[in-house]
Amino acid sequence: MDACAAQGIPMAVVTADETAAAENHLRWLGIRQYFTAVIGTDQVERGKPFPDMALLACQRLGVSPAEAAVIGDTNGDMRMAKAAGAAVAIGIAGGINAGLAASAAAEGPDANAGGNGQAAASRVTAAADTQAAGTLLPDADCIVSSYAELGVRRITR
Repeated sequence: MDACAAQGIPMAVVTADETAAAENHLRWLGIRQYFTAVIGTDQVERGKPFPDMALLACQRLGVSPAEAAVIGDTNGDMRMAKAAGAAVAIGIAGGINAGLAASAAAEGPDANAGGNGQAAASRVTAAADTQAAGTLLPDADCIVSSYAELGVRRITR
């Protein structure tokens, strides 16, 4: 969020929650200042997966949907992005299979040929998360497991 703010990229939160609740959560997290707009389901007639919330966010940000990236954790978010004509729909799927990592690590050092059970757990979890995310977010253009995987750069035309 700091990188987006530093480059002057406007951001909005679009949530199935009521706007007031979302505003309170963002303030509690200490990140409200990053968002130009907060769009709750109470501001539109139709919620996700319809495009209304994303279109309202783009209007408030002063950007065309074709220039917007939507990052979400449900397929409803991905469908909303597509219906609104967003440039990209990015699914974030971190921790889908955290339980799988714990079970792989519990198998101990013999869990893989290299003798490192923790490394095996990480590989198993990453592969399972990717597979599970593809199943849970089939309409995503791409899937990441954390915000750390995302980069920010402005493309000038």
